[in-house]
Amino acid sequence: MKHYFLTLLIITLPILSIAGYSNTIDTTHQVKREVVLFDVSYKGDIMGNICGGIKRSGTYLGYAQIGLGIDFEALNWWKGGMLYIKGGNTHGGTPSETFIGDSQIASNIEAGNHTFLQELWFSQSFKNVEIKIGMQDYNADYAVCEPSGMFLNSALGIHSSLSSNLKLPIFPIMGWACNINWDIRDDMSWRVGVFDSPLDFEENPYNLHWKINSEKGVVLTTEYNYKTNINNNLEGRYCIGFTCQTALRKWGVHLNAAQAVWKQNQHQLSLFAMYAICKGDESNYHNHLGAGITMEGVFSKHGRDALGLAFTTEFLESTHLYETTIELTYQYHIHENIFLQPDIQYVINPSGTGMPLKNALVMALRVGIDL
Repeated sequence: MKHYFLTLLIITLPILSIAGYSNTIDTTHQVKREVVLFDVSYKGDIMGNICGGIKRSGTYLGYAQIGLGIDFEALNWWKGGMLYIKGGNTHGGTPSETFIGDSQIASNIEAGNHTFLQELWFSQSFKNVEIKIGMQDYNADYAVCEPSGMFLNSALGIHSSLSSNLKLPIFPIMGWACNINWDIRDDMSWRVGVFDSPLDFEENPYNLHWKINSEKGVVLTTEYNYKTNINNNLEGRYCIGFTCQTALRKWGVHLNAAQAVWKQNQHQLSLFAMYAICKGDESNYHNHLGAGITMEGVFSKHGRDALGLAFTTEFLESTHLYETTIELTYQYHIHENIFLQPDIQYVINPSGTGMPLKNALVMALRVGIDL
């Protein structure tokens, strides 16, 4: 715990000093864009398994991150440049591993006790093209489905068939990459990327040791995105992508669809669907399917709450096994920067241990702070 607070202190002190410098620049030169961009947040989950799974038990787990971005255009250095660095710390229990037994991971912040460098990249924009080089998160740009982001289950953030088969650089360990995004027009974009396959925490505990070689291979990916805006009111995004891992000789295709279907004042109803197929290994999950519905502004007239119902299923073609999780979640912002989120998940056929387990009922409460 001492190491955790020392790490946060080391990262925070230079940020606070730069923040004072950035405010002076903004006032003197009347720069409209922010020179320094902050990303400080904390998520904590109280999670318990009521029945089924490995055993009845409960635990607490948390995830803290501190990010700092410097906008070179706001500094009047040159146009379109941005430098970003982020550090992270995960701590607490591991519910899926120790007492739930699901393979899709009930909490998307479960990672054990680690302090690590999470992102470090530089981006440069040229009109409608952006090039980003450095340590990056695959799931920050690829296979993103915005409405599903409010759910706690990991498979509703990144397709389980991709994450379990292709050794992607995703939370908690990222990888070095070069990404190019081309905004073909306002509603259409295409991106391509090359990612280094990450080492695990045993080989790279702080994510400071980088080793690029043919043995690990690289992740090659591309994605096409199309945005909709029905009647200039109902926004949606649809994407199709292809990803392969060279050393493992595996490939995957993913499709995401998200569409707002009703909107009035601060209330909005959205639907989403996710699908991915992965080929190359008969011993792992090949297909993933997820879908759900979200409603913003359910009880709050100011849109400070959201309700979501979704399911996620992963299939193993070789044995015709499957694991399905149904999740019901409700998020309420008690303050502009603080939210509470009670959550219920019912896991059918938990398959993380490779042994038959009874269906699990998981209850959780997430507390989130974004500064």
